[in-house]
Amino acid sequence: MLLLKPNRRWSAWSVLIPVAVISLFFILLGQWLTLFPMIFVTIFTSLVLGIAAVWLLSFTFENRRGGVTFLLAAAIMAGAGMIVYLSESGFDTSKETVIYSTLFGIFSIAVMAGMGIARYTCRRNPTPMRFRAWLPLWIIVMSALGGMLFAVTMSIITSERIPVIHMVLSAPAVSGVIGAILYLFLLPFLILASRNSVYRDRFVTVLRLEGTESNTTSL
Repeated sequence: MLLLKPNRRWSAWSVLIPVAVISLFFILLGQWLTLFPMIFVTIFTSLVLGIAAVWLLSFTFENRRGGVTFLLAAAIMAGAGMIVYLSESGFDTSKETVIYSTLFGIFSIAVMAGMGIARYTCRRNPTPMRFRAWLPLWIIVMSALGGMLFAVTMSIITSERIPVIHMVLSAPAVSGVIGAILYLFLLPFLILASRNSVYRDRFVTVLRLEGTESNTTSL
């Protein structure tokens, strides 16, 4: 992706900076990561690389309809993350992989849907600042809904009786927290989109935002 013609410039390669920052964050956390189920740590790392892939390929979204952009972005994000996970797991097809794939798909869609709904919410005054103000709320909401959908789906597939309180309260609450964490991981990429001329132009064009931002960097 880095070698594609539109990305053959240092400013496009700067997408590696958020990846490096988040990787350093994981290293500094160290043993604290053991407090989280390993599947969620894997989801976080894979989604970060998926977001980087979306940023690198965002030039392909230009002049496309909103629905097509959403599907392409979600597919790229999920596909890139799944390739990373499957390569690490030796392309295992166990039950854990199926569960991971489902969760990963849900949160990939939640992030992209959150961005789409945030853009729709600020449609009367679609500035980058208003978009970013709505974005965390909708990512959390969509993640919570995705978690509830996952709990209901697993209850049907496994024929196990999952308590209603878990499907209605616990699953959405945990998924909402995960959504908040995902937004924090998305934040460095949003900062990049506001400071870097290449990603700023793609960001504004794809989301059809109005207005410009200062302090951008062109390399």
